[in-house]
Amino acid sequence: MRGTIVTVIDLGVRLDPSLAPIEDGSVLLARYRDRTVGLAVAEVLDVRAVVVEDPPDQPANGVVRGLSTVDARAVVILDLDAMLHRVLLS
Repeated sequence: MRGTIVTVIDLGVRLDPSLAPIEDGSVLLARYRDRTVGLAVAEVLDVRAVVVEDPPDQPANGVVRGLSTVDARAVVILDLDAMLHRVLLS
């Protein structure tokens, strides 16, 4: 962001150290509590508004917020706050 230092996190590597870091991709900006953070992603295919349905069971790791359907395909909606909290405190 212009004139602002933003921490960029590769969640894939933080959650699974066996993955290779993203070297060429995009950075998604997100709000985490009172600050802006960047999330390294391999690519952004599309941005859409979705209706989040409750997940059938509470996940053990607590990072799934819900489910949705896009173009007849299931999409898992992640709880960004829970993921960042877990990654930043690990």
